[in-house]
Amino acid sequence: MSEEDAGRRALEEELTRLRELVETERRHAEQWREVAEERRVQLERLRQHPVIALVFEVANVVLPVVRRARHRVRRVRDLARRWVHGLRRLPEQVSAPQREQRLRRAVAGLPPASRLTRSVSLVVLTRDGRENLERLLPALRRTVPDDVEVVVVDNDSSAPTADWLAQQDGITLVRNARNLSFSAANERGAEVATGEVLCFLNDDVEPLGPGWLERLVAALDGDGVVAAGAQLVYPRRPLGRSRTRDLGVQHAGIGFRARPGQVPQAHNLGHGEDPRVGYGSVRDVAAVTAACLAVRADDHAAVGGFDDRYSYGAEDVDLCWRLRSGGRRVVVVDDAVLFHHEGATRHRETSDVLHRRQQRNWDLFAGRFGPAVHEAVTVERLEGGGVLSTDPFHVAITVTRDLEEAGYGDWYTAHELGEQLAALGWRVSYVERYRDAWYDLDPSVDAVVVLLDVFDVRRVRRPGLTTIAWIRNWTDRWTSHPWFDDYDVVLASSRTSADMVAAQSRHSATVFPLATNPARFAPPADAASDRSGVVLTANHWGVDRDVEALVRAVPDLRIHGKGWEDQTAVAANWHGHVAYDDLPAVYGSALLVLDQAADHTRPYGSVNSRVFDAL
Repeated sequence: MSEEDAGRRALEEELTRLRELVETERRHAEQWREVAEERRVQLERLRQHPVIALVFEVANVVLPVVRRARHRVRRVRDLARRWVHGLRRLPEQVSAPQREQRLRRAVAGLPPASRLTRSVSLVVLTRDGRENLERLLPALRRTVPDDVEVVVVDNDSSAPTADWLAQQDGITLVRNARNLSFSAANERGAEVATGEVLCFLNDDVEPLGPGWLERLVAALDGDGVVAAGAQLVYPRRPLGRSRTRDLGVQHAGIGFRARPGQVPQAHNLGHGEDPRVGYGSVRDVAAVTAACLAVRADDHAAVGGFDDRYSYGAEDVDLCWRLRSGGRRVVVVDDAVLFHHEGATRHRETSDVLHRRQQRNWDLFAGRFGPAVHEAVTVERLEGGGVLSTDPFHVAITVTRDLEEAGYGDWYTAHELGEQLAALGWRVSYVERYRDAWYDLDPSVDAVVVLLDVFDVRRVRRPGLTTIAWIRNWTDRWTSHPWFDDYDVVLASSRTSADMVAAQSRHSATVFPLATNPARFAPPADAASDRSGVVLTANHWGVDRDVEALVRAVPDLRIHGKGWEDQTAVAANWHGHVAYDDLPAVYGSALLVLDQAADHTRPYGSVNSRVFDAL
């Protein structure tokens, strides 16, 4: 049989097999259809039974009543919670008038702002927002120059707002025939605006005094600045209606909250804090809210403006992320202060509807920029920056016991490493083996550095957690554990250990040798004249280590460390345990410092870190 005939026969056999498989699946589907029909008939007969039919009739009457009662109970409960919350905050609300006076005086006392050097258009979106506009438009007339264009976009408001807007002078009115999205409606305003700078405003903000717009526009002249936002503050509200701290900051920029294994979450900075006024600070942030956002019209158009795929949420973060491309900056201007009467429109929606809508918005943002945001935030946190996120990179380091007095050598190595990482701006935690506490990692931990081979890394595995093994001894034991290949990164303190790791596992270890802290162990310049004798710093953990022979060879040897109390042969030479902070003085007092390579380090070309400290 030729090769072509053999191939044809194989194809025919495969085709026959597939046909038989399809026929079998068809018969199974037909059987399940018959079962489904039989169950449907049984269910229908059951529903027609007099008792069951009566139950359904009663349910049709009772359930609506129960649902209404539950709804009323929920409303009463929510109202009670708001009042309880308000009563708890009563002392703050009593002091609110004085705090508002201080805030207004601080704003009034700011140095005069420089004159506008560019034409500016304010774009205000509203829908049935007459009450807000009656507060905002007069405030704009008081606080911005006369030549600033005010574009009001009426997003299909009902008669009270629409008719009132028709009577207002000094505004450019854009009417939408239907309720467009936040993005589309604001873009309608941007299309008719004539200013070189666009300042998007919610209708529920209220400037506290003049100069706020000039400060925002001046910030755009900063090096690489592409967008600027204001500091927004919660106003005073009636008792029981305030869900937040009156006169506290609602927005001082937007940052990303790190979530290991997930896309970082955007959130308002400065929430509830006292306003920062009078410091003149212009701070870099990840994004600013479109409740008050200034951007050059050309830059806004160049990135395509607001994205219409969002529905009243995440549009501003999306826009700022695109504006930041190429290393450009988004800033918040602390001395541009506005009240934000937040939630006048949002609170008309149920919390469930609002939550679902916002979840869709952030899912969309994550789908578009999630990997890029995650990478940028992670890199910045590793480098110790604080623009995109204020959450420091969190590393946990394993120790036998997190007590220096316990005398375990890994405590010193871990804490010296931890101090250097903390100097980078990282958050450092120490997790101890004692009672298996090291497996109870805080959810915010981004990476765990493991110094002991018995740590079962499988017990802490979760998305977003980076596991790092640092092998300083017992290399054979490390690689023999069934979980060793599960580590993400492997470090080795010597080339010998690194070669063993490569030969005995899937990992290629990076040589990461032990070192010393020169700031801690550098002796004074005049220490040499006071040196005398020979010193050994070592602990006795049940292994003789030939110290008795060493004492015979060096009769004036001074020994410092733990566990020598019962060793009579060296009792005369033992001078007690020395705290870690006192070791530099001990080393600096000796003409010669001795150390011994422990049995568990010698085969791997590694030495105790005390050697480097002594050197």
